[in-house]
Amino acid sequence: MCFPAVGEAKPRYTCAHIMGQSTELCKASMKLNGENQVMRFFNHFAIALLLGACLVENVQAQRQAEKLDRGLIALHQGEDIGVFLSWRLLGTEPLDLGFNVYRQIGSATPLKLNNQPLTAGTNFIDRNTKLEEGTAYFVRAVQAGQEAEASKPFNLNASSAPRGYFSIPL
Repeated sequence: MCFPAVGEAKPRYTCAHIMGQSTELCKASMKLNGENQVMRFFNHFAIALLLGACLVENVQAQRQAEKLDRGLIALHQGEDIGVFLSWRLLGTEPLDLGFNVYRQIGSATPLKLNNQPLTAGTNFIDRNTKLEEGTAYFVRAVQAGQEAEASKPFNLNASSAPRGYFSIPL
């Protein structure tokens, strides 16, 4: 192995013959060290260029998001299970946002189905419905005790057939 001489302003490489290296190996090592310096410079330069390009791209890129609504869906899963409801938590909303769930049968006054705002998820199962008439479900976000406007309602027809999936026409 070649080591720089200690205590010199400009390093001079000397061979450690006690480790069994020949002078030729030491000279080859010094030549490679010079070439490695050049390669190291170009590697650092390339990395700096890539990082700079990433930073410029991030500064110019702005968050683009679609205009989404709650996306409420309701699935009748059978009389013994009930109606499964699921909706979106939007990306701009806090994770602890609460929701109230409402059911409206026919033209009757909507009935709130939960006692406290739901904060543990964005789904609910209505176990107390018969679907003898057309039924609409909607949710309202609750923040600081104030309800936001109602989501777009999801309508289930009277006597909807139970199923465990939501069919999306293509």
